[in-house]
Amino acid sequence: MSSRLRNCMVVAAVLVLAALLVVLGSFAGLGTSAEAAGEEAAAPIHVLAPFDMAAHRRLLVEIADEYAASPGGVPVEVQFIPQDLYKKEICMRMDQGGLADIIICENVAMPALIGMGIFSDITDYVREDQKQDHYYSIFWHNTLSDGRYYGLPFTCDPYVLYYNRTLFDRNGVKVPKTWDELREAAQEVGDLATYGLGLAPRQPEEVSALFLQLLASTGGSLRDLNGADGIRAFQLLDDLRAEKAVSRDTINWNQLDLAEAFMDGQVAMMVAPVSYSGLMAGRSLNFEVEASDLPIDKREAHLFHGKNIGVTATADQERAMAFLRYLAQPEMTRRVADGTDTIPVRADVPYSPEGRLIALDAEFVEKQVYYGMTKGSFQSWFDISGAISDGVHAMLSGTADPVEEVANTTQDRVRVAILSQ
Repeated sequence: MSSRLRNCMVVAAVLVLAALLVVLGSFAGLGTSAEAAGEEAAAPIHVLAPFDMAAHRRLLVEIADEYAASPGGVPVEVQFIPQDLYKKEICMRMDQGGLADIIICENVAMPALIGMGIFSDITDYVREDQKQDHYYSIFWHNTLSDGRYYGLPFTCDPYVLYYNRTLFDRNGVKVPKTWDELREAAQEVGDLATYGLGLAPRQPEEVSALFLQLLASTGGSLRDLNGADGIRAFQLLDDLRAEKAVSRDTINWNQLDLAEAFMDGQVAMMVAPVSYSGLMAGRSLNFEVEASDLPIDKREAHLFHGKNIGVTATADQERAMAFLRYLAQPEMTRRVADGTDTIPVRADVPYSPEGRLIALDAEFVEKQVYYGMTKGSFQSWFDISGAISDGVHAMLSGTADPVEEVANTTQDRVRVAILSQ
């Protein structure tokens, strides 16, 4: 072989190798871009949720993990904030520009958060997917502002009266159906070791929601707190304190504290959401637990208590809405209701009593979803709840002020809050 031919072959080989390296480099570059795009696509959706119970937290994390593993899904990180710190946490995140992509909140708090500009308008999704027809109509009330939708109903969690069935039977006490019977039962079933009734007044939004339930039972309203019906609701709390039916420690209890006190036998009855039955289902109690409707005064009052869910204004709308659609499926609504011991918010998902410690009867469920009342749609809810909470604390702490004076002070503060919206 001639030297000239050999040189040509070497040059050709070098050119082929160079071309191959260019091609490989191009593929490598493409691979790096794809990986970067994949990393960007895998950025998690952040969810903020006010669930205190471990079982409820596990449920949401399981659903989030399953979504991440589903076709087209992305990672979802759920952060749980105690109810006591919820408002503070959201305000702090707003100031720092670090809001979550999706927020779950108490339904009565949603109008206030909408007014703060936290939630995105999802009206087109609600109307195009005919969501109005899928959910019970009462549940939409607190998701609306100026005719626009900013969230979806998530849970329906009514208050019930839990009672120590074993202690009631031992003392021959009947389950109270009216406020007068409640006071009597609290005296008859209580003793030196057990208070008759437990409440959870520490967290303002929680105790205000309960007070509105009492107020509705008298026929009163937020705009007439110092009228006869409003004073009647405050008077009940003052009577329970004066008759030592409630513990002095109750002023510092939140719902979890109250549930622990009930399970420990410190109180014979407690007023709490039905979802707390799930907490008791996992405990070995030395007594039988049952629940009934809340005792009434002048009329039955079924208020809608529960949580709503919405996409924040700062979220990646496409990805956050995809996860919201996933959660809005009938199967997910059923799973959330069963897993949190609440009532399904979708009309096409039946309530299932199987496997629950406290199984609500069909009549109670029907009253909640068809004849329930909302607690109001107030953008100044946090100010309103603060005023009500202070009034309730005044009654339960034994203030020297007369009931009428507490009612007047509370009414003045609530009126200012409503007018300032």
